[in-house]
Amino acid sequence: MLRKWLQKLFKSNPHEIRVQELRVKLKKYQELAEDAYKLGDAEAYRAIETMIRETFMELMTASFCAGLYSLLPHIILIWLLSFLFGPIHVGNYQIGILLWYPAIVIPIYLIYKKLRNTKANKNDIVQGCTN
Repeated sequence: MLRKWLQKLFKSNPHEIRVQELRVKLKKYQELAEDAYKLGDAEAYRAIETMIRETFMELMTASFCAGLYSLLPHIILIWLLSFLFGPIHVGNYQIGILLWYPAIVIPIYLIYKKLRNTKANKNDIVQGCTN
């Protein structure tokens, strides 16, 4: 049960759907603005530009929320790890969790991504041979 909850927390980002919708909407508005400009309709062009600005601001807000949502598990994990582990002492220096956590997580993520891509490539090759 805990595993399902954690997978749902890490995988699903409700703001990403909104970001994609706003990107499509913004693209449509830009095409409309281009058509209005070509036709020489200044009023329509100004109205569409206003809609573009409003949609862009909504897109920036949704992107910010999506970014926070993706950082939330890391913030919680850093907070919990700060109770368990103190700073690492190297010589006369102290290395806090805000430095060693990313130094550990980023290489792990890159290795995982590389392994996942090579596994996907092998599956594509195997499927290509069976067809």
